[in-house]
This record gives sequence, structure tokens and C-alpha cells, in this order.
Amino acid sequence: MKTRGRKRRLKIKNKKRFLIFAALLGFFLFSLAGNIVKAYQLHKEMLEVERQVQDLTEKNRELREKIKMLQSDEYVEKMAREKLGLVKPGEKVIIRAQKGEALRPAVDSSLPAGE
Repeated sequence: MKTRGRKRRLKIKNKKRFLIFAALLGFFLFSLAGNIVKAYQLHKEMLEVERQVQDLTEKNRELREKIKMLQSDEYVEKMAREKLGLVKPGEKVIIRAQKGEALRPAVDSSLPAGE
């Protein structure tokens, strides 16, 4: 009878150890799974940020080229001619009439009024 009681106590001890081990293993696996999911999400986020950096780097390059072009003497001269109607000394401006537009004589401001 003593051996039966001893075997029973050993079974109970083994069950307790098994349950403790199973609980620890479950906790470890649960924590590990959570960390794996978190690492995957961070990896996806990192890839998205890297893509955004590439896009912004390309846009930055394009804007720098545009700034360089806008600051060039050729562009400034072109805009002065097109938008402001400026001409270089000695140049004559020829204005083409639009279809259906009547031609008007140019007014010479050097002549006195009424002549």
C-alpha cells in the first residue's frame, strides 16, 4: 500500500510539473507569436517608409532641376519677353493679329495730340 501511495504522489507531482511546464511553454509560444507578428508589421512599415524616401528623393531631385532651370538667364529672359513684353534695345516687336481681329494703327506718343 505504501508503494501505491508513493506512485500516486509521483503521478501527482509529475502532473504538476507537466502542467507548469505546459503553462510556461504556452506563455513562451504566445509571447513569441506576438513578437513575430510585431516584427512582421514593423518590417512592412519599414518597407513603406523606404518607398516614401525613394519617392521624396526623386521629387527633390526634380525640384532642384526645376529651380536650376528657373534661375537660368535663358529662362528669365524668356519670361521677361513673354510675360512682360520686354525687348532688347534695337529690337522690333512684331505682333501677329489673331484671326478676326481688326488691325489698329500704332499710336506714336512722340507726336503732339491732334496731329
